[in-house]
Amino acid sequence: MLKNGLFNLIGSILRLLIGVVTVPLLIRFLGLADYGLWALVSSTLVLVGLAEGGLAASTVYFVSKDLGRQDGRSLMSTFLMVSASMMTLATAMFIVLVVSAPIVSANFPNLTEAQRLIMVPALQWGGLAVWGRMFQGIFVGIEQSYNKYALNNLITTLQGMCSNIGLIVLAWHGENVIRLMQWQVAMVVIFFVVHAVFGLKLLSKTWGGKLGLIWDGRKFAQIIKYSTSVWLTSTGNVLFSQCDKVLVGAVLGPQLLGAYAAISGFTSQINGLASTMVQPVLPGISGLSLEVPEHRETLVARIRQACQVNLAIAYGLGGLLLSFAPVITGLMFPQDATLPNLLLAFQIQIVIYSFYSANSFAYFFLLGLNKGGLLMKVILVCSLLSLSMIYWGSSLFGFFGAIIGNAGFLGVFALTLIALKALDIKMRLLLQWIGWDSVVFLSLGLAGILLPVDVPIYYRCLIAAAQVVWIAKILLGERFKLSLSKAF
Repeated sequence: MLKNGLFNLIGSILRLLIGVVTVPLLIRFLGLADYGLWALVSSTLVLVGLAEGGLAASTVYFVSKDLGRQDGRSLMSTFLMVSASMMTLATAMFIVLVVSAPIVSANFPNLTEAQRLIMVPALQWGGLAVWGRMFQGIFVGIEQSYNKYALNNLITTLQGMCSNIGLIVLAWHGENVIRLMQWQVAMVVIFFVVHAVFGLKLLSKTWGGKLGLIWDGRKFAQIIKYSTSVWLTSTGNVLFSQCDKVLVGAVLGPQLLGAYAAISGFTSQINGLASTMVQPVLPGISGLSLEVPEHRETLVARIRQACQVNLAIAYGLGGLLLSFAPVITGLMFPQDATLPNLLLAFQIQIVIYSFYSANSFAYFFLLGLNKGGLLMKVILVCSLLSLSMIYWGSSLFGFFGAIIGNAGFLGVFALTLIALKALDIKMRLLLQWIGWDSVVFLSLGLAGILLPVDVPIYYRCLIAAAQVVWIAKILLGERFKLSLSKAF
């Protein structure tokens, strides 16, 4: 897990750095209102992409099982069934977007007529991007099933770099949101082909290069059942991470949406990094059973390992962002007296995302233990609660009401409680694993908040250095090595 997690972490850090550069430049070249329009279009496309139905996650789960049994025939059957299903869903969503784009744009009362004229073709072009991303998920899942995390992260990082560099150049030359979306489509198509080539090459080694149609009705039913549970779970995550922007755009308009999207996009990287670091645990536990004593010991060892790594990334990265929050907001946003206190909003959002991201390990463990039903219920409830708080908060209290509304998603801590109960692990033991580390990270994070805005930068660097040292201690310390040796 550690090796693959580090590949994920390195790739995610590189993508985070690319995003750090991209967001402020897009805001400056496009303007806050047009950046808000870009965020609105992008979030709408992500919501449409939910139609993938959890098939990408099912690819990882079922391909990993087939590989564990060295069953080439079953592997071929899995690939063909998920591919055919994804092709059908992706094509349907492309048609829906092309037809419904004018209707969607008409449902945002705060958009000007000029902005609607841009949004409609941008959504229609985005339909191609949705098609490519949905189908690309199948081949990404194959790469992960074969533990090719280095390859997967290399391709994904290159895609992010090429995409964002192109967006910056186009915005710098004064192009509008439509041109930016056309560039996105081009990048999605190119890198979809790249993922497909590598994915098919990996599969051919297992099934011997002979491709044939093998339909297994029983297995197809299992895929649909698993995909549905994962889809309902991911729906909750995407509702929280994307539908909030749609609501804020509808209530507050594109300019404040631009500020909200920039802050949320930045802080969401905390969860992205925390999740990608512990994600490799899923293939490793998909074949384990709680009923087998030896398996249970392995699961407990891995949950300890994943919990410690998860906390280090979630709290550590949150602390780093808090240390440099005044610098980041100064770079991201123009000096405009009409805007709310964006520094305070950024700090609040960092704290919220850091706390909820510390539960990522529980998400993947429950997914690997096939407890998708519980995941679905908890995440959907928390998402709907948070979206309700964001909508009413923005309607009644404006920008800060929307920011604080994100706290509704902190209810995902219930996932940690469920995972501990499933493995019969006491809360006291969990606190022994992470208690002292939590105190250190929270203290350093508080120090970053309390620093005066105009303090010399080297004070912020000192706090950041302490965060990095403690992250390294967790990842490389003797305690972590011990849990790693038990896990393997």
